[in-house]
Amino acid sequence: MVFICTKEFSMQDNLNKNISRLIGIVVILFLCYFILPRSLFIICVISYIIYASIIYADVKHKPSNKQPHESPLPPLAWWQKVKADTDNWLDIYCKGCESPAEEAFLRSMVVEFNLKPKFGKLVSPGLVLEMQVPCGHYRFDFVANGRQIIEIDGAAWHSSPEQIERDRARDAYSVKQGFMVLRISAKTVFNTPNLAIEQVKKALERTPNYTKPVSKEVVTQPSLKNLSFSGVLNDVNHYVHCQSIKQEALSTFHLAIEKEKILLETLVSEIEREIRVESMESQERELYESARSQIESLLKNDGKLNFHSTEVYQWEKIIKPSPVKDPKIQAQIEKEYERVMDERDRRLAQLSQRCAAELIFSIKFRSKLKEYHYPTINDIFK
Repeated sequence: MVFICTKEFSMQDNLNKNISRLIGIVVILFLCYFILPRSLFIICVISYIIYASIIYADVKHKPSNKQPHESPLPPLAWWQKVKADTDNWLDIYCKGCESPAEEAFLRSMVVEFNLKPKFGKLVSPGLVLEMQVPCGHYRFDFVANGRQIIEIDGAAWHSSPEQIERDRARDAYSVKQGFMVLRISAKTVFNTPNLAIEQVKKALERTPNYTKPVSKEVVTQPSLKNLSFSGVLNDVNHYVHCQSIKQEALSTFHLAIEKEKILLETLVSEIEREIRVESMESQERELYESARSQIESLLKNDGKLNFHSTEVYQWEKIIKPSPVKDPKIQAQIEKEYERVMDERDRRLAQLSQRCAAELIFSIKFRSKLKEYHYPTINDIFK
């Protein structure tokens, strides 16, 4: 930057010196005009050169009002064009939601933050909420205050190992683009909407005002003329080698974390079902128990129900990945380990908060965890 500024000032100084010399020549030729009238043509030419040089310098160094290039904003969807004075604007806005869970979350956010539609966004004094925000090949459910992504995950679509891996890759991409990611399960939105709102408020502490995301990595594409097939092949082989080392080091850790997450969600669903059954009227409960007994009897006769719950709830020990020799790969592994453990801590903290708020759920949850030998029960019941 210093070199560029020095060079610019040097060029400007040289230009000023040349103009001064030309003016001196014009003055001398003007005096000579009285002796040599034919020098008038030369005086006019030099005067024009001086004029053009001054104009060029003025244009070149005049501050530009143009803003840096920004990609054009996508056109507003029809539901985004609704105005705040429309009676049913929220019902219209909900048409942009892609699932009932997203709609329930949106309605809770509108009530909690007193959001109103404005130019395709939902705005309040402390929050700007956008929906269905495109970014690269992805589209985010919600973006709060410019760079806080909020994804509403349904168990049916986000519990398989393949989808978990896709979500992880998507989150990694989002973080590189300068976003922060918060995932809230649809179950939380429906069963404990207040907890979902609290998660959002906690996340917004890191971005209390509207700010645009700043990419954490700027990748400079090399010129094609500097590329060679062997060089590209070596780069690809090196990348694949590094990724395989990283994947091998993290695979057992990731599997243990994801298995714990799925089993805890299953256990929570089981307890919620028990609570719902216990709250039924006696006649309704008898019908439920009778139907359940018949289904279990049929499954046992078919040999499809020959296992015990303790066989399902087999917990894997969560162990920190072993170190590798390459320091760069080790740094990536450490970063991924910390990210995943932070997410796990937040999940367990949410369960701990729910146990503190719901006595019946807490009693049943603690009992189930002990029955199924959950290894880190003290992380929830501290």
